[in-house]
Amino acid sequence: YQKGETFSVVVPKSNQALLDYLKTGQKNKRMELYSSSIVFTDQCRVCEISRIESGSRQGDYSVCMTIDDARLI
Repeated sequence: YQKGETFSVVVPKSNQALLDYLKTGQKNKRMELYSSSIVFTDQCRVCEISRIESGSRQGDYSVCMTIDDARLI
């Protein structure tokens, strides 16, 4: 899901290594992001990590990030 400069992804609970790496407030200097019409590399900051409490993805995690500075590739 993406709205403006904020996007959210679901990280499966089985991907514990990624969940251990990501921390709220953490800045990631080079993330490659894919949209339906473009691929770009950006600096992003982790806004929020929350556990999904219900539905088909229960137990997985929602990771919300904000794009700091878009650079198209």
